[in-house]
Amino acid sequence: MIHYASDFYPEGVGMAERLLHRYAPQLRLWQMDVAAYHKSNPVKPIDKERLKKLECMEHTTLLPLVKEMKRMKKAGYQEALVKDMIQDIKNK
Repeated sequence: MIHYASDFYPEGVGMAERLLHRYAPQLRLWQMDVAAYHKSNPVKPIDKERLKKLECMEHTTLLPLVKEMKRMKKAGYQEALVKDMIQDIKNK
């Protein structure tokens, strides 16, 4: 099983999509949903050019996250999720 986590910016979500297309049965996105996005405290604006990268995202797993990122137009960073990630590891 491959676990993938990224910062919440278009390039990180784009990598998640590429990995899902390539390794879908063996890939688990980790802390990459709308709830985690909100917990990441998205405050850094994403410029229009970078937001355009979200337009071509089509994997159904990512669509709710992509929709919310387009609505908020802000990047979030996984450093804000470290405590949740540590708890995930402890619960395994």
